[in-house]
Amino acid sequence: MKYIITLLVIAILFSGCTTTAGVMEAANQNHIGKSFDGFVKNYGPPQGKYQLDNGDNVYTWSFSGQVMMLGTTIYNGSANAYSYGNTATAYGTGTATTFGGGISNRICVLNILTTKDNIIKEFSIMKNTPPALPGYSSMCAQGLSRE
Repeated sequence: MKYIITLLVIAILFSGCTTTAGVMEAANQNHIGKSFDGFVKNYGPPQGKYQLDNGDNVYTWSFSGQVMMLGTTIYNGSANAYSYGNTATAYGTGTATTFGGGISNRICVLNILTTKDNIIKEFSIMKNTPPALPGYSSMCAQGLSRE
């Protein structure tokens, strides 16, 4: 029973998640066989271009974000108190150590193959990290979810 409940919780958590496969399928349906200009209008210009010997072009498009990672601080210390008559004295020592924190960079890098006339033939994911925002399965899902 505990196993079934765990599976249900996981299914509910991911049911609203935009998947990489889903957005790649949408990108293929919406852009394969069409002008690369339409893609650029929706997602912005490519970061690079390479022309193949046969005249086809490979464009590199990327989408990036950052996540602020929380740190953990551990406090370790001791205190002592003494009293003598009407006088009380207290002193203590301690240290605080912080682990983790900082910024985690997230990125999606796509190669887009087009004909020499800039008609999209194929999408391929070159790099894909976890997303910067909740509700997505990856940075490519996040970056391509504008469909």
